[in-house]
Amino acid sequence: MNYDFVTDRLAIGTTPETVADLSPFTHVIDCRAELDIAAMIRGTWFADHYLYAPTGDFSLLHRTHKPVDWFKKGVEFALPVLSQPHTKLYVFCHAGANRSPSMSYTILRALGLTSAQCFGIIDLGRFVAIEGLIACGWWRDGEIALKTLGYI
Repeated sequence: MNYDFVTDRLAIGTTPETVADLSPFTHVIDCRAELDIAAMIRGTWFADHYLYAPTGDFSLLHRTHKPVDWFKKGVEFALPVLSQPHTKLYVFCHAGANRSPSMSYTILRALGLTSAQCFGIIDLGRFVAIEGLIACGWWRDGEIALKTLGYI
């Protein structure tokens, strides 16, 4: 597992291998469709502080759009978490380069940051993510979701 904090309370990264890997965090969003870590975290703090928001990964050969509901789940989970002091949210996918940065971008936008600020924060915090975020274009879907949901 590798991750980077893009803010002091929001981290983007890859799949945790053990519950101990999650120890820096209080809450988790899993963006992968290929594997749910619910069994791994059963009986731990994270069982009640985990959102499984599955979606397919990016492919150059099969470009897709992310639905409003996918972003809605993540934003509605993240905003209450980040409104509490001392919480730390981990958003992850397989490589930490497409899905989790797209969700994190949208969460940051819902918190009131501009697109430029979000791109800058993600680029500075996890440079592997910025190319993926731009290439997959799901940040645009996040913008549509936020407009649809009334956040921007």
